[in-house]
Amino acid sequence: MMLTGRPMDAANALRTGLIDDLVTDVPLDTVGRIAESVANHCFPALLRARELVKPTLDAAQIERDAEEMARSFVSGHVREAVVRFTEERSRSDESAVNTTAS
Repeated sequence: MMLTGRPMDAANALRTGLIDDLVTDVPLDTVGRIAESVANHCFPALLRARELVKPTLDAAQIERDAEEMARSFVSGHVREAVVRFTEERSRSDESAVNTTAS
């Protein structure tokens, strides 16, 4: 997603391994239980993963990355892409509302 600048739909995220599970029409309390489980049980693993990655990132590299990202976000290309994305998203949301209302 970072290299292409394109959003990824849920099915593709599942297929490529970006996510582990795809659920639909799940009650909010189920989502809450899953989030609580992640928060309660994965913290040490997340900390360990962070510690494994951290040595590869020195302060100078982090600063360079931040500067490059900032330059990208203020470019006209990014602004245009954001406008296109939000317009497409808005049209998609309107279509979903119109379809549901019918």
